[in-house]
Amino acid sequence: MNRIILYSITIFLMVFLLGSCKGKKSMVKKEGRVTKSDDLIMDVSKQEIDYKTIEIKSSTKAELDGKRYSFNITYRNKKNETIWVSVRAILGIEAARIIANRDSVWVISKIAKIKEKGSWKDMSKMIGYPLDFMAFQNIMARKLFYPGNAKNDNLKGFIRKDEKERILLVPDYSNEKQRNDSDNFGFLPKFVIGKRDYSINNTRLAPEDNEWLFEVEYQDGARENLGLGRNIIIKALDSQSKLELDLKVQKVTINEIIKTPFQWF
Repeated sequence: MNRIILYSITIFLMVFLLGSCKGKKSMVKKEGRVTKSDDLIMDVSKQEIDYKTIEIKSSTKAELDGKRYSFNITYRNKKNETIWVSVRAILGIEAARIIANRDSVWVISKIAKIKEKGSWKDMSKMIGYPLDFMAFQNIMARKLFYPGNAKNDNLKGFIRKDEKERILLVPDYSNEKQRNDSDNFGFLPKFVIGKRDYSINNTRLAPEDNEWLFEVEYQDGARENLGLGRNIIIKALDSQSKLELDLKVQKVTINEIIKTPFQWF
């Protein structure tokens, strides 16, 4: 049980594709690029939630190495400032709580006997995936983001690639700044965007060498739940294990006063 609690914490301290990571081709090809992405970024931004605070309640099913678990998650975010997460078992017992700001992360789990405070880099070492506040925040709100940055300005150097039913907004690893940022943060995002409504269908996090892969898929009803849809599917894959979470979004509330739901420590 301790392991699934730790992995549920992993998910909410960030966010893929099934199959072996080894031998995967580069996410970005060197030829056939379309470099203009400014208009696309504006089109996507028009579809995104405009909020100061957001609360997302979801029932969640998880599968880790063939075993299935169920729990409820309440996610609260004061934009660009603080994130609170409560993970509860179906019977209402709290399995874990998380508080995070742009610099630090606090984690408590009485069941797993965890009481930790550290930086995002510390947390990344513990769970095995590079994370940061901005990626976590914007994945949950179905938004574009650049690691460590609240604005989308740095995405203008990304590559737009048109496919039959979708558009890809992907890093350009030949760009020196993006390559340096990839090394610094441990990853750059890649976005899959629907051609019809310009909503984000998929967000992927991976380093250039694809040693691990983390993917978030927004399923069904792009207009439902203030644009988050009905389900958020999260998959994480590394050389040792495979995790998949299905978050069924029950309620989304924006711009209401958020009170700290539990004590800091």
